[in-house]
Amino acid sequence: MDIREILSKKRIIDIDTCLPDGVIFVASDGKISWTNTKAPLFFQLSKKELLSFKINDLLENGLELIKKAALEHKALVSKVKGQEKYLEMTANSVSDGYVVDLRDSTQNYKTVTSMMVEQESSKKINRDKNNFLLKLSNELKSPLHSIVGFSQALLDGLGGAISDKQEKYVKIINKNSCELLFLLEKLFELSSSELGITDKEPKVINAISIINSTVKLNEQLYKEKNLSINITVDENVPRLMRTSEKTYKLLIQNMIETLIRMTDIGVIKISAMPPSPEFLELHNINPDNDYIVLSFVNSGAGLPDNEAETIFEPYAVVEKSNKKHLLRSIAMASVKNMVKLLHGVIWTESEVISGTTFNILFPTGISRSEVLTVKEDNEYSSDLNEEVTNEQPEMTVNAEPEEVQEAQLTETAKEELENIGKVQA
Repeated sequence: MDIREILSKKRIIDIDTCLPDGVIFVASDGKISWTNTKAPLFFQLSKKELLSFKINDLLENGLELIKKAALEHKALVSKVKGQEKYLEMTANSVSDGYVVDLRDSTQNYKTVTSMMVEQESSKKINRDKNNFLLKLSNELKSPLHSIVGFSQALLDGLGGAISDKQEKYVKIINKNSCELLFLLEKLFELSSSELGITDKEPKVINAISIINSTVKLNEQLYKEKNLSINITVDENVPRLMRTSEKTYKLLIQNMIETLIRMTDIGVIKISAMPPSPEFLELHNINPDNDYIVLSFVNSGAGLPDNEAETIFEPYAVVEKSNKKHLLRSIAMASVKNMVKLLHGVIWTESEVISGTTFNILFPTGISRSEVLTVKEDNEYSSDLNEEVTNEQPEMTVNAEPEEVQEAQLTETAKEELENIGKVQA
């Protein structure tokens, strides 16, 4: 026998008895005019009884959901009236009605619903926890401010002479209270960022100028470690952004402060550049809008794979006993939350011994025509058009834009990048 003849034969399936799903035909007015053997079992009816009903008599919003399922070509779930049963339905539109496929999805629906309820409950608990911490922030910080202030006063001799042994103890009190105060500040920043607290009305800011002023603010901190910070700005990068000034400043402060703490020797490099057209096309980002890519690079030891995976997750720090790692993860978690609030995305590139790079892409939120208008507005001329080269002698302007590396993007970063264009649109 010719195998080709066998394979070429049409296979006829009896949908009345062979299909595991229920199949019904629903007329345009909702009347059920045909059913296979399986469908009546979902409703605990006989075939004859089922054919006497309209679909809305049996399913909540039955006909509306069937029309939507047929129009959108996707499966929808409806509850059986009078039962704790849920049916998943797909539908195809025909000339005088709909062919509907029914499948019992009660267990799946209850599982998903339970997971969603638990997730929402977890979110509520987290919101309540963050609100609780922020409300207590002053009560927690005020005693520590007093301890720091009075211990420093004792060290400065304002309370009279103290012995060498007393001075040693007071220095320990001062140091530990300062570290605890810093930790609390970072925790409160994380709580605030998780709640999404930001300026109600965004304003136009000079993104590059804020970076330079923040570097100056941390000058003593990085010079104490004999570090240097170099800033490179591409000549084509947009400098103006419409965003939350408070959130952006805090984000940049956390980035610079964290890099200083991560770096023991060498140079910290900060660069600002526009994303390449290939990068925008690859991630389906609208090229008609302007974007800024900020890269923060340190020359430290780099992050091992296990640390790189939890750099933005303070609740999953690998070495829980390591305070340095905990503080870093708290600060970087705040940074990631703030980047999200500003409709941006952050991703890392790290190699052991070669250092760590943090890349952040921001939409400017301002059209090119608005940039020209703002520059002509005298209200902004003293701030937004300020030449940042006067603020930071170590900054250089690079005429050749650097390429944003695609290979290092995480799956999460890729998904967030795909949403950037949607936000801008």
